[in-house]
Amino acid sequence: MQINANMHDDLSFEVLKQVEDEGVEPYAALSERYTKRMVDAGLQLQGFTVGGDAPRFCGGQDLNAGVIRRLDITQRAVDASDGEYVIVRSTGDLAALESGDRRGLLLTIEGSQPCGDDLSMLRTFFNLGLRSVCLVWFKANQVGDGVGEKRLAGLTNFGRQFVNEMNSLGMLIDVAQATEQTFWDVLETSTKPIVASHSNAAGKYAHVRNLTDAQLKALGQAGGLICMTTYPAHISAGIPSIDDYVDQLLYAIDFVGPEHVALGLNIIGGAPELEKKFFQKAKIEQTNLWLDGLEDVDKLPRLRARLQSRGVDPETMSLISGGNIVRVLQDVLPKNPS
Repeated sequence: MQINANMHDDLSFEVLKQVEDEGVEPYAALSERYTKRMVDAGLQLQGFTVGGDAPRFCGGQDLNAGVIRRLDITQRAVDASDGEYVIVRSTGDLAALESGDRRGLLLTIEGSQPCGDDLSMLRTFFNLGLRSVCLVWFKANQVGDGVGEKRLAGLTNFGRQFVNEMNSLGMLIDVAQATEQTFWDVLETSTKPIVASHSNAAGKYAHVRNLTDAQLKALGQAGGLICMTTYPAHISAGIPSIDDYVDQLLYAIDFVGPEHVALGLNIIGGAPELEKKFFQKAKIEQTNLWLDGLEDVDKLPRLRARLQSRGVDPETMSLISGGNIVRVLQDVLPKNPS
C-alpha cells in the first residue's frame, strides 16, 4: 500500500500545549487535532515537532526539559491509542503503516539547541523516540548558522560532530532554514541522504528560505529531498494561491526529478493573533499564515487533483505524496523490526 506522508507540521505544538496548559489527556489532544485531518488527507505518516530553538517550541524557557516532557507526552498519547498511532523509530515501523489502519509520527525538533553541546543529550533524545533534527532555526546555535544570521556562516566544529552522530544513530538530518554554507557543510559531512523539510525552490521564487538550483541539484545527487512548503511567503510574491504552489512543485520536479520532491506543508496551528505576535518577536517575515486553497492537510485531495490536471502521472504522484520520504527513511533509520 502507498504510504502518504507530510514531513513538517506545526500543529503538534497545539496538541502539546493543550496537555501542558489545560490538562487534557495526551491521546485525547492528539486525536482531536490529528486523526480526522490525517484521515481526510489520506496521510499515514506525519512529521511531529516536539521542540526546538524557541521557548514556545518547548513549552517554556528550559528547552532541554521541554523536549523531554514533550517526548513523554507524545509517548503517552501513542501508548493510549490502542495501536492507532505509532512512533516511527525504525524501518519496521514504516512497514507497519502499510496496512493503512495505523498512523505514524516521525518525531523531530526544529533547531538543535535543546541538545546543547553534549552529544549524550542527542543520544538521550534518540532513545526517547526522536528520529529527525532540523539543525537550525533561523538564527545561529551551537551547530551552525540559520538564514536569519547576518554572517551567513556554516557548521561549527561541534556541528560536524553532531551530523556524524546523527548518521551513526540513524537520524534524519534536516537543513530547512540553514544558510547556504551550512547546507554545503552538511552535504559534505553527512554519509546519508538529507532533507529540507519545509523549503521551496529559489529558481521559481527567490527567497532566502528557498534552495538555489545548485543546492537542489546537489541535494538530488546525494539522494536527498526538498519537501515543499505551503507557507505563502516562500511560494511567490503577492498573495499566492494553490496554483502557485503547484507551480513550485512542478518546477522542482522538472529540475531535480520526481524522485527528490516531497511534501512539507508546514501548517501553522495557533490563533492568528498569537502567531503574528510570535513572528514579530522572532523577527520572522509575516504574510498570510495559510495558503488559500490549501489551508491544512485535509485539503490534500484538492492538491492531488490540481497536479493530475497539470499532467502529473500516477508514478510521480506516488513519489511526491510519500514514496520518496519512505525511501529516504528506509535508508536512514535503524533497521530493527517494529
